[in-house]
Amino acid sequence: MALLEEIPSEYIGGVEFKMSPTNFFHFNATSNLSDIINRQIDRSKYKLTADVRLETKDGATVYPDIAVYEKPFTVTDKGTIKGTPCFVAEVVSPSTREKDFTTKKDLYERLGADYYWIVDPYGKYIMAYHLNPISRTYNGMKVYQYDEEAEQDSVRLTIGQCDIELDTAELFQQN
Repeated sequence: MALLEEIPSEYIGGVEFKMSPTNFFHFNATSNLSDIINRQIDRSKYKLTADVRLETKDGATVYPDIAVYEKPFTVTDKGTIKGTPCFVAEVVSPSTREKDFTTKKDLYERLGADYYWIVDPYGKYIMAYHLNPISRTYNGMKVYQYDEEAEQDSVRLTIGQCDIELDTAELFQQN
């Protein structure tokens, strides 16, 4: 009989954060966003990952819901990525909301991730942060709210040299 793996923890700033199991809303938003980006990204230059362990130079260990890395990037023998993603999306769950909006935002900013998105499948919105190339801080944020009345409600994202068009209706669809 196979032993169940222990639920992983994230470590940020020396603090342990136990991870909670994924629910349908979280899974659905993560899956939809991954599909949208994977259809449009240049996979010869970039790699999209989901829930893959990332270790930072300052000793943090996190499992970004979605991350995009420019190739080449470093992967350890245990499958952990070392490096800085150019895009990160965290999908909010009731148990991760505070950490996603504060601790993880600050971590990805320190790392220098060009884009950090917080995707809320409950409120059906995206908070998008873009790293200022001069100050190296997230000093700007845009909110994209899903609007059921809109024929198309799209968001444009640039990952490296790839332009991604995202329809929020597709992102937040439940089927």
